[in-house]
Amino acid sequence: FLCTAAVVPSLPPQGQLAYGALGRGDARIPPGEWYRDYTPGRDAYSHRVLWYDAGPSVANAREADVVFFGDSRMLFALPPWVARSFFRSRDLRWFQLGLAYGERSTFATALLERHGIAPRLAVVDAGQFFDPGISWLGATLVREAGSWGEQRETFETRAGYRFDRWARPIFPHVLPMLFDRGSERGLLDLLRSADDGSWLVRRYRDESEPLVERAPSSSPLDPRPALAFREAVERGGGRLVLTDVPGEVANRPRAEALAEFLEVPFVAPRVRGLTSGDGVHLDRPSARRFAAALLAGLEAAEVLPAPCRAASDDRSCDR
Repeated sequence: FLCTAAVVPSLPPQGQLAYGALGRGDARIPPGEWYRDYTPGRDAYSHRVLWYDAGPSVANAREADVVFFGDSRMLFALPPWVARSFFRSRDLRWFQLGLAYGERSTFATALLERHGIAPRLAVVDAGQFFDPGISWLGATLVREAGSWGEQRETFETRAGYRFDRWARPIFPHVLPMLFDRGSERGLLDLLRSADDGSWLVRRYRDESEPLVERAPSSSPLDPRPALAFREAVERGGGRLVLTDVPGEVANRPRAEALAEFLEVPFVAPRVRGLTSGDGVHLDRPSARRFAAALLAGLEAAEVLPAPCRAASDDRSCDR
């Protein structure tokens, strides 16, 4: 592993190291295992962590009762300290499977099928998630499936993750100087939890403005990606619920219509006075408010699964 990780800086973006020991000794970071997901000038590391099953992320996603899907809007909208407290108090496991790059359901469906992830409840930010297409990074990973290149990338990603998890506690100051210099110059520094998939935004814009949603696209909706995703969830014994995370586009009518077409619940609280640092994603105060309202809405709609130890007759617990 030492030899493999030593060449990481000269590799393409897929060679980024994980950040396994980041949370230890830093009171600003919630407990658990975290890795650096994104810094300026690099692609999102979590695409590869999840696709190549590096670290415990995929195993934890398989064990989750409730899994959230969407793009970066969902990642910003569900802070770990809000969701962790909510699900812990209800004895439920959860995982955040949203992805950056405006990732669509095509890649998420491939992830579910590749790793056998079968949540009892799948909550999807549906505004743009079911649009046709796939990000360039997602397309690259899917295209290489089964090839020699995938075997090499799997080895490098897993080896880098394991090395960094071992080395960070031993060299807590040296490795950041070597591998994390981009985050010091950037406005954006995102960490991702291997325990529940949540994003922690360590550095972002300080100024916020009211979130203004512009008119949605008038392009017709292709229902095939949504139908394929619903089928993947239900094939695993799960239930699908759609929501709408406020962002730069007013997607609520589109998401609500899609929920009606799919015949699934639509749970999307209307929270006033939301603000954003970039006009797209909720800032921290608004994310806390929206997440609390969304989770309360899911409970009020009675779509949350019962804890498995209290639901012995629930087949979805037999995983």
